[in-house]
Amino acid sequence: MFKLLLKTRFSMFFASLTQGKKKKNKSTAGKVLMIILFAFVGLYVMGAMFALFTGMSIITSGTDQEFFVFSLALLVAIALTLFGSIFPTKTQIFDSKDNELLLSLPIPPKYIFTSRLVFLLIINYMLESVIMIPAIITFGIFIGYSLTGFLFTVLVYLLIPFLTLSVSSLIAWIVSLIASKIKNKTLVTVGLFALFFGAYMYFMGSLGFSSGSGELHDIDFSGFKDVFLIGWGANAMTYGNGIDFLLFLACCVIPGALAYFLLNRSFVKIITTKRGRAKTKYKEKRENAEGVFITLIKKEMKRFVTSSAYILNEGMGILMMVIFTVMISVMGKDLVPAIEGSGFEFVVEPIIFGLLAFGASMIIISTPSISLEDKHLWILQSLPVRGAHVLLAKVASHIIIGAPAGVICSVILSVVFKLSILEVIVLVISVIAITAFGAYFGMLLGLLFPKFDWQNENVAVKQGFAVFGSMLGGMLWAFIMTGVVFLMSFISFLLGALTVTVINAGVCVAIHMYFLHGGERKFALLKQ
Repeated sequence: MFKLLLKTRFSMFFASLTQGKKKKNKSTAGKVLMIILFAFVGLYVMGAMFALFTGMSIITSGTDQEFFVFSLALLVAIALTLFGSIFPTKTQIFDSKDNELLLSLPIPPKYIFTSRLVFLLIINYMLESVIMIPAIITFGIFIGYSLTGFLFTVLVYLLIPFLTLSVSSLIAWIVSLIASKIKNKTLVTVGLFALFFGAYMYFMGSLGFSSGSGELHDIDFSGFKDVFLIGWGANAMTYGNGIDFLLFLACCVIPGALAYFLLNRSFVKIITTKRGRAKTKYKEKRENAEGVFITLIKKEMKRFVTSSAYILNEGMGILMMVIFTVMISVMGKDLVPAIEGSGFEFVVEPIIFGLLAFGASMIIISTPSISLEDKHLWILQSLPVRGAHVLLAKVASHIIIGAPAGVICSVILSVVFKLSILEVIVLVISVIAITAFGAYFGMLLGLLFPKFDWQNENVAVKQGFAVFGSMLGGMLWAFIMTGVVFLMSFISFLLGALTVTVINAGVCVAIHMYFLHGGERKFALLKQ
């Protein structure tokens, strides 16, 4: 029975990727394309991790800083598995639509609960592997293991998902409980997610490091060595320290066993309890007449801020830019002296632009906006409003939401690295331009490849060729633009930034003109 439940869970997961509301299977080509896209993302991340950990292993090899390779790997892997599993855990355990159906069958509730935990555990192993496997391989090649160190490395790799799953289960339970008591679930869900993520990032930033003599290779990462959990795991993997491994083991096993015991005992009560909800109170107020375009923009922005799935998936780039800025700002007092006089000062501006461009590429708010219209699409098509204005309102809302974060982060990083006023202005303009490119490019893909065959909005905002194409295409474009800025920075950063600004502006104008003519006709012919 347990195997059947687990198989059913995976079948439902893959069906959500290959079926829509009408239960028609996608074509073989579509399935293959989906597999290729997922594989590309996984390999892209693993490639980046291999490059990162190869560099760290070479730099720290033969020094007393070798532990930092695994400290960094554990920090990233725990963050990825923890925050990548909170909402799947909430959906699978507390909000699954087949809870009542399964409980009505002659199946022990513990089988239902355990099968879902095992499913989530496997997902966590997949997320963890893209970080830890590159770290484990590169450490072995460039530094090397002792026998006990390699044994503890394998065991730590196997233990991490148990830790993160137990913590994510607790967080998901808290989020579910609080959200059930408050009217604005989106605000609560996003707020709690940001709170937990912010606490984790504060913990990372509080570790700190020292730049030593000011040279890049002399940076001291000793602040990571003895830190709670992370330091224990890194010391066990690097030096084969048995005491640190036992401490790490206790931190993984005890919370996991406690979470399983408590949730398993209360599983039926949790999913069958009908909790009270906040009531809506009507308040009469005057509404001011506004222009059609402004009204359309407000509609799009309201749609965005009232959906936690929309915010956390399509707005993740905003959070990434903030994370980059906070981390670099915290380390700035050590990075700036290390860079000054090193001969690599010219790469600072391209790196700042590249980080912000990468963050902007992960803002894909405009892409699923047409797909989310679904059965209400005909209303927009029947209104006395130009279809081009509907499309451009979706583009404008993307820019209004995404650009301020890029501007603020640009200014903060410019202050940290002491850029000139002219460089700040050009950097801000270039970041706004690449954000606008993401808005227009995403809207173009959303118009050409809408996905109306979804059962819930999570599918609309996470799946489909438009979403994957916008994300991957945006990342590739950010990489190309950063390369242009970097190469031209040998002459002048200002020249490079202005060049990519002109390129992005030109592409935006071309897509804008298409929306005014061919795009408008395409929108009018769309059918749900």
